Formats: sequence, structure tokens, C-alpha cells
Amino acid sequence: MERLLLDLVLLYAVAKGFEWVLRRFNIVPAVAYIAAGIVLGSSVLGVVKPSDSLEALSYLGLLLLLLYTGLTTSFSELRSARRWVIAVGVGGVATTIALSFSALKMLGFDNAKALLISIILSNTATEIVAASVTSIHNEFLKSLVVGASLADDIMAVFVLSTVSSLYMGSASLLSIARSALFTALFLVGITILGDYLVSRPELFYKRLAMDRVAFASASMLLATLMALLTRVAGLGELIGVYMAGLLISRSREVHDPLLIMRRALTELVDQLSVFIEALALPLFFTYIGLVTEVKAIDLALYSTLLLVAITGKLVGCGVPAYFATKSKEQATLVGFAMIGRGALETALLKILLDSGIISVAEYTTILLTSLTTSVLAPQIVGAVARRIKA
Repeated sequence: MERLLLDLVLLYAVAKGFEWVLRRFNIVPAVAYIAAGIVLGSSVLGVVKPSDSLEALSYLGLLLLLLYTGLTTSFSELRSARRWVIAVGVGGVATTIALSFSALKMLGFDNAKALLISIILSNTATEIVAASVTSIHNEFLKSLVVGASLADDIMAVFVLSTVSSLYMGSASLLSIARSALFTALFLVGITILGDYLVSRPELFYKRLAMDRVAFASASMLLATLMALLTRVAGLGELIGVYMAGLLISRSREVHDPLLIMRRALTELVDQLSVFIEALALPLFFTYIGLVTEVKAIDLALYSTLLLVAITGKLVGCGVPAYFATKSKEQATLVGFAMIGRGALETALLKILLDSGIISVAEYTTILLTSLTTSVLAPQIVGAVARRIKA
């Protein structure tokens, strides 16, 4: 326990120190936190080592961030933009896979490895999107980006698990169909449940809003329950936590003359945002930096993958976003908001490394590519959002 506490003190102190310095240059805190993890980790000083306890704490911060994102997302905007959400998500995934696969083949990778790596790179990290959209005030753009990142997550996880299983000889048409059916049923079910609770607010929203502690407790319980359900189903717990936040946020749609429910939701969001900014984000992003090993990087592969990773999202997401917004600036903002990769890619890369599909150098290079996009996304989105006042 003493070791864990010391590690937490070091990570938090250095992260906040870096944040104070970098804020003077208008650099987002996430960059400072990741840099702190790299400096304290094995790449530089080696004074803090990754551990199960640190990973668990960082992941708790990630789950709270996704819950907060769901709570602050407008479901009505998300629903009205659903066709564009799908178009942006599909466009980003398809374009990135095509560009990455072509580039990797040119570098001499075989079909199986090139396809698996391309699918991993095609994913947009919802957690990075959640950190990036805080600088976007346009509700339609915010809903479009968050919704597209979720659609992206679902597609990437489903396609990767299917392709991986096919290459390992464990997939069947029945298992693939079952996964696709469950995904569709889950998303439809959450929408139907939300519609029902909005039409009968006394069953949930009004009852809990009278007691702020009960409202917050029920929100946390729902988030953990849905995280467990989606985890067991193979969809990923991040999707479940976000959907829980989105379900709770629909209390805004209930006729509320005394604003009791709106005040309860606003209070929960405000308290959660303080905790996230003060502790959850530093823990999550410092751990990303901590597990990054910069010594074995392949510069040629890194440069190639970084180029296709950014271009794939900028073009694949930006084009449909342009038709949705009729604005080149807003479409560019959406494209850059979708470039960030994160925790899912790290876990999937570790699986490929442990199974011997990729080498340590390839693992490190791809991981650093994801890390670079995670650093760039919030910075670029913040700068673009300020310039176009989105």
C-alpha cells in the first residue's frame, strides 16, 4: 500500500506540475499528464512502474469520464443526427482501414497482420473524444462527434473480433450473427427504455430527483450495471457506461415546471466534472504515458502509420460531416476530433503481442502512433473550435 501511495503522489504531483507549465502555452492538460507518465515510467526515470492497482484506478477514471460524457450529451440532437452519426463513423473506419492496409502492404506486411493492425488503427477512442469535445459548444457537432465515436467503437470491436476469430479458426457464421444481433438489440433496447422512462417519469426520474444522493447513487449503479452487461456481451464496458449516462440525461426531456430534475442532473454533472478534472483525467492519462515504451520505435513505420491514421479520419469523417453541417470548418473540426486513439487499441495491441502476431518494435510503434493522436486530438480540436467559435 505504501508503494501505491508513493506512486500516486509522484504521478499526481508531476502531472499537475507539468499541467501548470504547459497551460502557459495553451496546451491541454492531457498532454501534460501523458508526458508526466512517460517521464516517470521506464522510458526516462523508471521510478514508477505499471501495476494492477494503478491500472484499476486509471480505468475507474476512464469510466467516470464516459459517464460524464453521456450525461452531457443531448439525446435529441443525437437522435436527429443518427444518419450522419452512422455515416461519419462508417466513413472514418472504412477509409482508415483502406489507407492503413495499403500502406502496410507497401511496407511488406502480410495480409493477416496488415488487416488486424489496420482495424485497430481505424478505431476512434471514445475517451479521447470525451476529453476533446469539452471545447466544443455547438450541441449538434458535439452529439455528432460523440455518437460517431460510439458507432466507430461498435464497428471496430465487432470487425476486429470477427476477423481475429476467423484467422484463429474459432469463428462461425452463427457466432458472428449472434454478436451482430445482440449489438442491434442492445442499442434499440436502450432507446426504447429511455422513451418509456421519459413518458413515465414518476417511475425513475421524478422519484430519484427528490433525493440528490439517491439520484447520484442510482446513476452510478446503472453505469456499473450496464458496463458489466456490455462487457459480458463483448461490446465493451465503455459503451455501456456512456449509454447509462445518456439514459440518465434524458430527464431533460421531461416536463419539469419546478426544474427539480434539471437541478438534480446539473448538480450531478457539476460535481462529477470537478472530480474528473481534478483526479480522474490525471490518473487515466498518466497511466497511458506510464505504459509507453519509446525506445523500440520504428521511425519509418511510425511516420507512415501516423499519416494514414490522421488522414483516414480527417477524410473519412470530414466528408460526410461536411454534408451534415454544410461547413468546411465544422467538417474539419469533426475530422480532427475523431483522430484520437486510446485504451481499446492498447488492450488489443497487447493481445496481438502476447499471441506473437506482432513484434515488440511493432507493438511500441503502433502504440506510440495511438498515443500521438491522443495528444494531438484535444489540442487541435480546441484550437479549431476557438477559431471558428464552434
